[in-house]
Amino acid sequence: MLRMTFAGMSGLMTMLLMACGGSAPTVAVAENPPSVTQLSVQEKLAALEESIDEAVKEFGLDVATNAVRMFRHTIWVLADEDTIKDKLADNRYELVGEVIRDTNQEGSGIDIWGVESPPMSGGQAYVATTGDNLVVAFRSTDSDDGWELTLNVLTDIRAYPTKIDFIDDSVPNAKEYRKINVHAGFHNEYLRYRNRILEYVGQHPDKDIYVTGHSLGGALAVLSSFDIAAHTQRPVTVYTFGQPRVGGKKFRQAYEELVPDNYRVVVDGDPIPRIPGMLIDYEHVGKLLQFDGEGAQLAPDDIQSSALFQLLDFPKHVLKSYYASLRELQSSCDPSNSFDSDPCLNVGWLVTAADAERESSRKAWQVVPKDSIPWENIPLDQVTIEKIPVDKLPTEFPELKMPPWTKMAPVRKIFVDNVPIDAIPLDSLVDKLELEDTPLDGLLSDFSVDKLPVGKLPLDKLPLDKIPVDKLPLDKFRK
Repeated sequence: MLRMTFAGMSGLMTMLLMACGGSAPTVAVAENPPSVTQLSVQEKLAALEESIDEAVKEFGLDVATNAVRMFRHTIWVLADEDTIKDKLADNRYELVGEVIRDTNQEGSGIDIWGVESPPMSGGQAYVATTGDNLVVAFRSTDSDDGWELTLNVLTDIRAYPTKIDFIDDSVPNAKEYRKINVHAGFHNEYLRYRNRILEYVGQHPDKDIYVTGHSLGGALAVLSSFDIAAHTQRPVTVYTFGQPRVGGKKFRQAYEELVPDNYRVVVDGDPIPRIPGMLIDYEHVGKLLQFDGEGAQLAPDDIQSSALFQLLDFPKHVLKSYYASLRELQSSCDPSNSFDSDPCLNVGWLVTAADAERESSRKAWQVVPKDSIPWENIPLDQVTIEKIPVDKLPTEFPELKMPPWTKMAPVRKIFVDNVPIDAIPLDSLVDKLELEDTPLDGLLSDFSVDKLPVGKLPLDKLPLDKIPVDKLPLDKFRK
């Protein structure tokens, strides 16, 4: 996504020349751009900083746009196979193989809790391709028996863990991954789809992979993306909506190392992302994009993750609630609707909001009285599932117009130790950036994590409010 390069960019050349006291270039001037030696390090630094700002802004726009793009798949996957094929075709996607249902999988009869149980997720997923991209979509629970089981699983205070057992010997770090605990119900549910999904993904080795799901489908998307990334060593981008927690701290750390490009979208007040977690310390993975009631990005200081919720909170979990918030997000990020140049998303908040949620959750569980269940007075049998007839989907969820799909920058190009690159003061690193002999068209492409580790920043230039404590160069403080 780092689309802004310097070669051939007349607008940026104009900026550089005007910074030197000149005026906008004419056609004749453009034929003889200044050489490397004619531009000072400070002028190059100014160009680099502007390019970085633009790159981060474009990254935020891509995060928002692809959130809407992936959410459409959480709607399409609700339909029957013929409708799915038609909807995908109408949007220039092609279904890979068949729609994957639990009845087609070897894992259909898996005992989740010691008894034969219906599938929690509604029993459906698909893999589809378009252009250079491949999407894996999981359906959220859509049947009464599956929803009842899902609620029982999510609100079970024991939240039974199990070791990850789908990692092959050939996977790097396989032994370490197999020691990690995840939620047993989600793990076993994912096994219903695993073989077919890996088969279909393997048929397209050169495509960029996206995985998505709402509610329990989001939990399955997390496990599937971990599985795909581990076994293929290919980058995977993940968007989940209203996803419950899947594993503990060790799983989060392993997952974020293996799948750094993961985004968790939450409507504020949705109770499902606040569970499970009581006797076992479950933690959310990924960057967090949380909306308030009007569809605006929630600041980290406003993030709450209390286990105390009410029956009236459950409507915030339904697809209609997410659709409304994402529609507002799309509108705010549409350049034609904006009268200023401010970014539509605060990219730094994606990380700090996720940290704030984990800290809020930890504190919330500390005040829950021992041996009590926060939701014990909620009549869960009265929590109904969202049922939308297939023929009503176009009415309930009018199509959202999407721009062409452009390649998105990887997280590791935008963040250095979880700090967005536009928050790092480059003026303190002139000597380390070695810009003097760098051609203009190489400035941004050469800018990488390896060349700008946080540990090289002077102490008085460290953005301490943006760097996690465990990432601070403590050896500097000791000296």
